[in-house]
Amino acid sequence: GHSERRGIFKESNQLVRKKFEFYSNEGFEIFFCIGEDLPTYQSGKTKEFLLSQLDRIDLEYPKLIIAYEPIWAIGSGESAGLEQIEEIHSFLREIGVKTSVYGGSVKPSNAQDIMNLKSVDGVLVGGASLELESFCSIIG
Repeated sequence: GHSERRGIFKESNQLVRKKFEFYSNEGFEIFFCIGEDLPTYQSGKTKEFLLSQLDRIDLEYPKLIIAYEPIWAIGSGESAGLEQIEEIHSFLREIGVKTSVYGGSVKPSNAQDIMNLKSVDGVLVGGASLELESFCSIIG
C-alpha cells in the first residue's frame, strides 16, 4: 500500500486489501502504508482518508505495522509537525492500531523528536538512508 504503488501503479484500496489478506494468511510481517496527499491534508479530511485506507484491514493481525507517511511530505524535505504526527498516531491508537511508525522526510534533525512522541513506535527513513553519515546519526 505504499503511496508510490498506489499512485504510479494505480493500486486501489481494494487491491491493497487483497494483498494484505494474502500476506497475512501466509504469516508475513506487514508494513501497511497509509497517507494523504496535499489537497486532502489542506481540506482537513486526513482522518477520514486514512480510515478509508484501513477499511476492512484486520488491525488485530499481530504482525501488522501501520506506517503513516503523508504523501505531501515524502521526498519533499517537509515533514509534518510534531503535533500533527502525534495527533495522527494517537488517532491510530484510538481506532485499534497497535504499532505505528512515521515516514515522511525523516532526517537527522527531526528523527529523535519524532521517535520521542508518545504514540509513535519508530520511523521509516527514506532519502536520509542513502547517505551513510545521515543514516548512522539517525540510528545511532
